Amino acid sequence: MAVTRFSNLNWLDLPNCINLSKNGHYSILKISCCQGDTCSFKLTQEEKDAAACKVKEKLSSLDEETQEKIARKYYNDRRPWQE
Repeated sequence: MAVTRFSNLNWLDLPNCINLSKNGHYSILKISCCQGDTCSFKLTQEEKDAAACKVKEKLSSLDEETQEKIARKYYNDRRPWQE
């Protein structure tokens, strides 16, 4: 990407966050500008992947009946945490 006189160089200071869109706005929040490293919604791809892994481990550790209820209610009888 070329830097022009119209480029917003402040974007270089934005944190590594998967919730930021390409134009520098949040995709999940209705705020006008990034709060930087102090934002409680800041999330890197690695943190998101680790959280998803923990969820899969937790769901897999539940008893069979509870897993069946969760799969039926939220996942159309599928168990994506076992895939």
